[in-house]
Amino acid sequence: MKKVRVNKISSDTVWEMLWKGWALAKVNYSLSLLTVLFVMVVMTFLSVIPGLGELAAAIFRCVIPIIYLVLCQKWEKGEPGSFDDVIQIFKDKETFLHLFPMFGLSFAVAILVTFFDNALPPASAVIFGLFIASPMAVIIPIAITVMYFNRELDWIEALRVSTKGLWVNAIPFAVEMVLVMVLFVLSTLALVLPLFLIALPTLMTLQYLWYRLVHEDLVLESNDEPII
Repeated sequence: MKKVRVNKISSDTVWEMLWKGWALAKVNYSLSLLTVLFVMVVMTFLSVIPGLGELAAAIFRCVIPIIYLVLCQKWEKGEPGSFDDVIQIFKDKETFLHLFPMFGLSFAVAILVTFFDNALPPASAVIFGLFIASPMAVIIPIAITVMYFNRELDWIEALRVSTKGLWVNAIPFAVEMVLVMVLFVLSTLALVLPLFLIALPTLMTLQYLWYRLVHEDLVLESNDEPII
């Protein structure tokens, strides 16, 4: 079995990730924005379906990383990609079978969250969400990324490698989450439309870049290029 590397990155790298993410999104900005809107529409549609909608959303949240992994891989090579590449993802049975354990795990966590929200006292439900559901919501998408790029890896090893990568880079990851929240708040609550149109496509690339930095050999250098 191939051993997946785990690199330690600095907190300064997180800022460069944002620049690199925007650089990737700019390769085909219209497709990048269209894909974000597609994801938002599907998630909104699923959110209004009682019961099954929440469970279906849990599965679709596993597909979202794959969509941007495919596109970011093309953008990093300088290829524009197309929406047909996104459609082909849903026809790739081999990939879905390989990632099926992760889909099942995500589905199981979603069922437990729904059950505990209804069956447990509020304080216990909060504890479950804080110590189990929230960490799994972070680890599972990264593990999906690791499995997608390393087809010989099983889901248990992917979870282990992903967790180790997060543990070794706990501070950079925390910095990334803070920057993501700040961008999201500025883009939505402050209604800064130009920032919104830049931030969302950029944020969708960060998982790909996290994998490339932590588990492969990508090195980011300072970028003084203009945003637009």
